[in-house]
Amino acid sequence: MNNGQYKRAPIQEAIIDLRLDTPCSYDAAAKAARKAKGEYFYSDPEGINEVTLDTLTGKHTSKQSQTGVKLSSLDRADVALFRINGFTSARLAPYFGWDNFCARTRRDWNIYKTALAHSKVVRIGVRYVNRIDIPTDPGALRNLENYLTVFPNLPPGQFAPMTAYNIQVVRPFLVDNCNIIINSGLIPSPLLNHMSLVLDIDVGCDSHIPIKDADMWELITRMRAHKNEIFEGCITDESRRIFDQ
Repeated sequence: MNNGQYKRAPIQEAIIDLRLDTPCSYDAAAKAARKAKGEYFYSDPEGINEVTLDTLTGKHTSKQSQTGVKLSSLDRADVALFRINGFTSARLAPYFGWDNFCARTRRDWNIYKTALAHSKVVRIGVRYVNRIDIPTDPGALRNLENYLTVFPNLPPGQFAPMTAYNIQVVRPFLVDNCNIIINSGLIPSPLLNHMSLVLDIDVGCDSHIPIKDADMWELITRMRAHKNEIFEGCITDESRRIFDQ
């Protein structure tokens, strides 16, 4: 079982990110975004505002550069970022499964890649941000190991319940030349009488990326399977029980 098939999947955001070795022009990225606009409701430009301060005169100059276009659905849950340095697709909760998410991403990628000249993909990222909502009074969470296998290990002693933590694990996955980044933390819960844990899993690949699109998407599908394996290894049966309530 994976976290897209539980009765109450904990997924808050699913992301597929494709980065380029050579940026395309903003005009090319914006043109591709216009071709995809019919599938979305909102279209918002993205940019970076650079401020330079002259310490001698005290004067500052401001320069804004356009980096891409963000398309999003009416409910803002489906997102596509057509950027000069790559393409990103995201799905916010509620998550309706990999097939829907992957199909939309491939459709938009096929549009985006028409903007590319000689650029090639140099990094792929498949990232899922999960939130585990634990029914308990705020400030009463003591045993993280009941819900996660990745948690801070405190030294022996008298401690009050944990109110916050944030840890990161970075390591090679040793399959498909992937690396994994796992972030976990305790956050304020949006639910009454609950505490919430974040489990953020990023599977990335930045070497031996297939040139052919079909092979690249086969790799992305395997990376999603790697993500599922890591997710299942990070949670406990108690968390699974919460997801299936």
